[in-house]
Amino acid sequence: YRRQASIEASDLSPGDRVRVASQRRRPSLVDADPDAATGTDPAAGESQQAEGAAQVTVIPAGSPASQFPGVTEGTLASLVEEGIVVQTDAGDAQVVSTSATTAYARQEVIEAGLLKVGDRVSVQLPFSGPPVQVATASEGSAAAADPTVAEQVTLLIDPEI
Repeated sequence: YRRQASIEASDLSPGDRVRVASQRRRPSLVDADPDAATGTDPAAGESQQAEGAAQVTVIPAGSPASQFPGVTEGTLASLVEEGIVVQTDAGDAQVVSTSATTAYARQEVIEAGLLKVGDRVSVQLPFSGPPVQVATASEGSAAAADPTVAEQVTLLIDPEI
């Protein structure tokens, strides 16, 4: 269980564990190229590449690794003009641009008992890979009885996050 609150860019410190969600450029529908829309144009992928940080979140050590595309995770190595440098767990140093629209947040570990009815939360379910064709669970089967268990529940205490 986590609590997440907004912070300012100036609250970041080298050594912080960070998760960076990237902004993505979306292809324009004006003058759309059919090859780009179907993915057959290799240059079309360039318009989908990460443009910069939509949100930088300071996360507690030991947080589960994100499995989502467009997320960079690691240790904040330094703050640079118009961006940050993140040292990934793989050892790569990645420069991520930031802008006036980049949101900043900090998460901290909390006890489940701090949650109450009516709280705004974000629930992270386990990532099981791309969807696959599965048989429908029937009543009484293990699949029908086993609920999905959240990997992480985050209490959102700021309305803009």
